[in-house]
Amino acid sequence: MSGIMNRSQIEATLSGVFATEQVDALAQVFGRIVGDDGERGTMGSDLRSLTRSTNRIADLQGRTELRMEELATAQGRTELRMEELATAQGRTELRMERLADALDRTDMHVEQLAAAQGRTDMHVEQLAAAQGRTEVAVKDLAVLTGELQVAQRNTDISLGRLSQQVGSLSNDFGLNLEDFSGALLPSWLDRHHGLTGLVFERCYTVLLDGAVEEIDLMATGELAGLPVTVLAEVKARLGGSEARRMADKLDRVADALQESAVVKVIVGMAIHPSAQEALRERDILLIPYTWINRDRG
Repeated sequence: MSGIMNRSQIEATLSGVFATEQVDALAQVFGRIVGDDGERGTMGSDLRSLTRSTNRIADLQGRTELRMEELATAQGRTELRMEELATAQGRTELRMERLADALDRTDMHVEQLAAAQGRTDMHVEQLAAAQGRTEVAVKDLAVLTGELQVAQRNTDISLGRLSQQVGSLSNDFGLNLEDFSGALLPSWLDRHHGLTGLVFERCYTVLLDGAVEEIDLMATGELAGLPVTVLAEVKARLGGSEARRMADKLDRVADALQESAVVKVIVGMAIHPSAQEALRERDILLIPYTWINRDRG
């Protein structure tokens, strides 16, 4: 091969630079690498094999280092994931603790509900017992109601009889009140208003429209020497509406008499303030019966 020098050519080339011993040694080394005839020696073959192996090793080393970097990266991701798992584990443990607390509270609530249920059951039993007592009481009440209905019917009958008796008594009292007033009014009117010669009695008068009106008390007498007629109505209980009705009645009778001097009087046993208000603007004497009764002596 023209590209490779033989030993003689090497020695000739090196002799110009190195000493003879050095040239000899270098030639021997080169001869081991390249044959004396210029062909490649066994060491050269080994060297080439070594070079190829070294290159493969370097390539493998590079791939190994790349793989190691990838493994390191994966290890980093694994460690990050482990940290995340550790954090999640911490949160899970916290949740478990909370769940345990909630379970404890639930157990406590269940116990409380059980106690409340026990109390409710007791109340239901009490209510059942009370219901039983109520039913007995209702039965008793039904019996009493029946008795009360009978008593009510008897009472209604008694009240009816009493009402008749009171009505009769009221009429008698009204008549007696008119009689008493007729007997006591003359002296009282003489003493307080100068009316003399009065003798009262019940009277019926024909009105201007032809109707007949009854007057409780009517009398003729004198006032300051002049003739006068006194008309009086008597009522045990006198209210505003009744006072107006009686006043209108007295006015109608006074108009029918067509006399110059007429004195109108209303005597009441129990006079309501509304009666006084009703007669405030009317030309009528309102006299409480107690006045004439107290003044009779």
